[in-house]
Amino acid sequence: EYERLDEIGAPVKEKMPLELPDRPGKLQCYDPATAQHLGEVEMMGRERVNELVAKARKAQAKWARSTFGERRAVLRAILDFYLRHQEDP
Repeated sequence: EYERLDEIGAPVKEKMPLELPDRPGKLQCYDPATAQHLGEVEMMGRERVNELVAKARKAQAKWARSTFGERRAVLRAILDFYLRHQEDP
């Protein structure tokens, strides 16, 4: 699976393909510690990235105005979802 060890003895996989011919427009993502394939994300230009950053900043400002109880409820709902689906492929 790994092709060599680096200077401190950590395994290195040299050829983790970031782009796949059968997945145009998608960037492949890997865990740098294990080289496990994690998934893929859409490749984006500067305008799309800026648009998403602005949207995230707006959402964060709303989140910052929420109460502790509201944030706790959201985080508990996310935790419940993960626990219910942790065995899903």
